[in-house]
Amino acid sequence: MKYCPSCMTNCPSVLFDHPSEATPYEICRNCRSPLNSGWNSPLDSDSSDVEDMDFYHDGDIGMFEDDYESNNAEGDIGEECLTDEGGIYIDAFVNSAVHRKHLEMQRELQRELGIKEDEDESESEETSQTPPWETKLDQDRSIPAAFISQYDKDMPTHYLGERNSVCPYCKALHWPQERVPGSTIESPRFKTCCDEGRIKIPQL
Repeated sequence: MKYCPSCMTNCPSVLFDHPSEATPYEICRNCRSPLNSGWNSPLDSDSSDVEDMDFYHDGDIGMFEDDYESNNAEGDIGEECLTDEGGIYIDAFVNSAVHRKHLEMQRELQRELGIKEDEDESESEETSQTPPWETKLDQDRSIPAAFISQYDKDMPTHYLGERNSVCPYCKALHWPQERVPGSTIESPRFKTCCDEGRIKIPQL
C-alpha cells in the first residue's frame, strides 16, 4: 500500500507503477485519469453550444443541392474538385481571361523560340559543311603563321656540291663527305644507306 497525496487515501502499490521508468508516480492511477483531472474532451460542449447548433434531417438534403446549384450558377466559387487530403481546390482561374491570355503569350513565345532554334540549326549545318580553308576569318582572329611564307626570294643559295660518290653495295649516290672515316674517295664506304651491305634494299 502507498499513500496518495491527491485523494489522501492508501492505494495499492500497482496504481503508482510507471510503465517505462523505475521511479513510480507520486499520485495513484485513479487521480491521474482524465475523468478526475478536470480535462475536457474537445467533443464536450456546454448546453448553450448545443442550443446554437442547427440540426438537419433527411428531408433537408434537397435544400443543400439547390444552394450549391445557385452558387455555381452565379460563379461565386467556380469549378471545384476534392483533393486527396479532403480539401477543396478552386479551379476558377483556369477558365479566366487572364489565364487564356497567359497561354496565348506562352504559345507565341514558344513559336518564336522554335523559329530561332531552326535558324541556329541551319546556320550550324552550313558552317559544318563549309571547308576550313573557305571559312571566313573573324576580324579579331589572327592569321596562322603557316599561312605566311617565310621564304625570301633573294636568299642566297647554299651549294653542297655534286653527289658523285656511289655506294659499292646498294649503288646509292652520296656526297663524298658522307663516307665512313678512314675510307678513301677512290673506294668509299657508307653506313647511312645500307650499312655496308647489311641492309638489303630492293632496287627501284
